[in-house]
Amino acid sequence: MEKTKNRRLDIVFESELFDKTNKTNVKKSDEKEDKNAAKGLIWQFIAIATIPLVLVLGNSMLVPILPQLQDELGITRFQSSLVISLFSVTAGLIIPISGYLSDRFSRKSVIIPSLIIYGAAGVLAGFGAIWKSYTILIMARALQGIGAAGTAPNRDGTRR
Repeated sequence: MEKTKNRRLDIVFESELFDKTNKTNVKKSDEKEDKNAAKGLIWQFIAIATIPLVLVLGNSMLVPILPQLQDELGITRFQSSLVISLFSVTAGLIIPISGYLSDRFSRKSVIIPSLIIYGAAGVLAGFGAIWKSYTILIMARALQGIGAAGTAPNRDGTRR
């Protein structure tokens, strides 16, 4: 029998929050800054973590009102299903482009304009429903899909 070599992997975990081990030379103001930085990172995490929730709710909240939408706007079942489907199709087509842009520039420079587009298109879709304009509603949903695409993962599958 051959002897196998036991190899140890040197794995080091680092945190960006704050270092508790080196408190000897740390001033009180530095500790406050570290705690504020940690709170800032937590809020950034919460903001990023809620993005998928908002996007999922944007589609799932419409499903129960599709029959009422058909009655109010006088549209067919197919047309009401396009309100949901066009969002997803548009997002699916634009995701590779937004992934390339986030790799080329930065994740932040893609996600912020995407969220603005998503929100503005949501307001426009609301006005389209109030004005009983199916054309405005469907165009706004397509714009929302474009905005949603910018919040998808990068081409390599990671989030930044």
